[in-house]
Amino acid sequence: MTIVQLRYALAVEKHQSFSKAAEQIYISQPALSLQIKTLEQELQKTLFLRTPQGVTLTPDGENFCREAAILMESWDQFQEKFLGSTEDKQLVHLRLGLGFRTHSTGIFDQTMEFYHNQSGFEITFSNMDINGNPLESLRQNRVDFVIDRLPPSPILQSADLSEFCIVELFRERQCALMSPTSPLAGLSSLTFEDLRGCSIITGPKGSIDDLAMQKLAKDHNLASRNFYRTDSFSIMMALIRSGKGITIGPESLGAYSRVAAIPMFPEKRVPLCLMCLQENARNPHFLSLREFLTNLPICRQAAENN
Repeated sequence: MTIVQLRYALAVEKHQSFSKAAEQIYISQPALSLQIKTLEQELQKTLFLRTPQGVTLTPDGENFCREAAILMESWDQFQEKFLGSTEDKQLVHLRLGLGFRTHSTGIFDQTMEFYHNQSGFEITFSNMDINGNPLESLRQNRVDFVIDRLPPSPILQSADLSEFCIVELFRERQCALMSPTSPLAGLSSLTFEDLRGCSIITGPKGSIDDLAMQKLAKDHNLASRNFYRTDSFSIMMALIRSGKGITIGPESLGAYSRVAAIPMFPEKRVPLCLMCLQENARNPHFLSLREFLTNLPICRQAAENN
């Protein structure tokens, strides 16, 4: 249960409508409904009844919202006392690095809603493209926090992780990404032997994406037709869709980029992480983002399955 969920529940109570509540708090209706459903599952109680005439509170809902309103009033007074009013508060400047998996999994949209329902922030979002090394971006102070995958082997093997706070959010299956018209696209899973002879598409020469694919090719004896390299994620996906080659990537990129994503066998799952330097691990803004992300349904379900 989070403060954000309490605000959402009180908004639904006030407007007696999910759509009107969503409009007033600047969140999509599906996202609002999902947060309320998650809250009800945690409480093991039904708070709202959805009817053709609108939304009504159950007795449990009435009790919950009555207590939540008292708590929210105290919370607002607490914030104003120690942080000042919205008018007096200076903007908090944050730089947030985002890997492309945050888009394909919906994490970016959820993070945007998290900040959109607060005030006093000035946030710079930076894409961690296929050239990017999130650890180096943190180390060189280009960003404050990162939501991305860890650099793949062989980069990770030479990295000292002791200076970073790394919070695993969930793991995603690695797949062969290929054209939907490829003869291999109809299979339920693939081995590296199945991929022999395919052209391989990677990031720029020497990038972590390129080094990782070259290592896979060497380890699994992938005698490829060609290596195609690009510094653009959109160009990479366009090459794959047109049948020019394959790459290895997360399952969520299939539907997101309109390519086929066939799970690799044996299965390997790669984590999506929230990261910062250890010196920022107790930063209240990092802690609040950490709490929000780890309580998202996709992350909670992953934690329960582990």
